[in-house]
Amino acid sequence: MAAGAGARLQLITDLWAPLADLDPTQRPHWVGELSRSGIECGAARTLTGLAGAALVCRDGATGHLHQHEGVGWLVYAGPGLANDRLIDELSAAVPDLPALAVGDWVAPRRLIDAVREGVGVGSTL
Repeated sequence: MAAGAGARLQLITDLWAPLADLDPTQRPHWVGELSRSGIECGAARTLTGLAGAALVCRDGATGHLHQHEGVGWLVYAGPGLANDRLIDELSAAVPDLPALAVGDWVAPRRLIDAVREGVGVGSTL
């Protein structure tokens, strides 16, 4: 919806290929959906923090840091470890950036909790 409304969306993942963690039979469909929706994919990048109001990612292949300016929304699907340090840092540095933590990033628990929180966040986009 946001891409159709003219927003620039980019999927940044630390995986070596976008959606590599999906079942191989579902991956072609979802990669196609991303492409048709105009969502850019950046693979092998790890979100490392902020530089002013820009998000900073490290390229897994080269180690180079990339800055992403003018971010309006951040949806970060990180590892299954409770760690809300980054969301606190983002909220303090960029108060106008809507940042919400969901899933195992808040605390490891049941899948249904993460799904419910994800749907809630997705409905606000």
